[in-house]
Amino acid sequence: MKEGKCPWVILVSRAKEKDEWVVNTLVNEHRCVQSRTIKTCNYKFIATNIVKQIESIPTIPSNALQEDLIQKFEMNMSRMKKQYAILRDYGLELMERNPGALKEGFKANLRDFIGLDDSCTWFLEQLGDDLEHFANSNFTFILDRQKGIIPAISKLYPQAEHRLCLRHIYDNMKRQWKDKELKDFVWACATATTVRHFEKALEVLKKFNVEAHDWVIQIPPTHWERSNFSGRAHTNILLNNMCEVMNGKIQCGRDKPIIYCLEYIREYLMKRICNVQREIDKSHGPLAPTTTTLLDQMKRQAQKHMCISSGVKNQVTTHSGDQFIMNLDEKTCTCRHWEITGMLCSHAISAICDKIKHGAKNVPALEQWVHPCYWLFTWVKVYKHKIEPINGRLMWPKSPCPTKLLPPKHVVRVGRPKKKRKMAYDEPATQGQKLSKKWTTITCGKCNNKGHNPRTRKGQGGPNDKRIGDTEGKK
Repeated sequence: MKEGKCPWVILVSRAKEKDEWVVNTLVNEHRCVQSRTIKTCNYKFIATNIVKQIESIPTIPSNALQEDLIQKFEMNMSRMKKQYAILRDYGLELMERNPGALKEGFKANLRDFIGLDDSCTWFLEQLGDDLEHFANSNFTFILDRQKGIIPAISKLYPQAEHRLCLRHIYDNMKRQWKDKELKDFVWACATATTVRHFEKALEVLKKFNVEAHDWVIQIPPTHWERSNFSGRAHTNILLNNMCEVMNGKIQCGRDKPIIYCLEYIREYLMKRICNVQREIDKSHGPLAPTTTTLLDQMKRQAQKHMCISSGVKNQVTTHSGDQFIMNLDEKTCTCRHWEITGMLCSHAISAICDKIKHGAKNVPALEQWVHPCYWLFTWVKVYKHKIEPINGRLMWPKSPCPTKLLPPKHVVRVGRPKKKRKMAYDEPATQGQKLSKKWTTITCGKCNNKGHNPRTRKGQGGPNDKRIGDTEGKK
């Protein structure tokens, strides 16, 4: 510590209740000059003002509190430099209390399926090293079509599969074609599980809009259409919602200093895992609750099917007249639902029930035909790896690294920083946001004509235009 430098410091964070603050660290020792001049470091005086600000406005954001104090006392109060200086200490504490919790839980999930909205090659390298996956790994990534992501993944994981979020594909389409029916046709193409059904859906789309059809077929079907998915991810997900949900949950922590931001994420995940554990404790049966519900739906559909066995294979006819070939030995169905998801389709259930009906012995229960990633036992293994609490800053281990971390150079952009996700032009606004008037027709409040407002009317006539009535009266 330099001679004369005041060691007084207070670190506060927002508590679980929005109207309360928590003091995480307080070093109440002063070596500053006791002066009433504004530019002199009088931390006791500044601390008093911090307390007054928080007491008067409990919900004040941390960045607003910082800016207000900077304007009052004309001094650079950087939150970032202090936190980067102790970031290595925080990392040691975090790894000591949580040795690989999320990593082990991911491995136990039996699915190499990851959602990404980041094209950082360095991050992908660290991810592979941490999960012990290498260039020949069979990852399946779902992306949001940001430039640079697919080349980065292809370079590091050439065997990986790439899925593109269908919502982002459709968002790009509706900028050119405004037909609301187009969404249904695109979804019909994407959700088809066989190549024949996909080709038929494409023909319907082409009849509806040739240009949209020609645009969408430029995207390789292996990236967005289920009939071209392999079954190694055991999921037919078409949307990158898991990233969107996560981004929404950590939104309030983004403007915080680096350690506060990481702590916000850690505490959120800590609570979320415990909430899931409570649901696990209430669950009973061989399958997870959602899987049990889906299996029950498939059972009800299977009751409407008719099955004919040829020995090894089965022919299943649905109530709509479609026919599919089942092979229980290979666990395949020509509808491909079982292969893509690992979850029994209604045709497979019909074939299994028909086998039991005709006296077959030692036939496993329906739940045993489902892939283990859907079992309750697997769910328990995933969430048994908890995120543990950590100590306060004064009890963190000291990093032996002699170099000091510095915050990255920050370039202040013009205008107010954007925190919320960029919404599509026709996306409905949530509560507290203004609805977009783009693509809507306005009505003038003076003349009731369409296409302009009273300010831009410029003398256009209408039934309620007083000037027109005056002119007619004069005539």
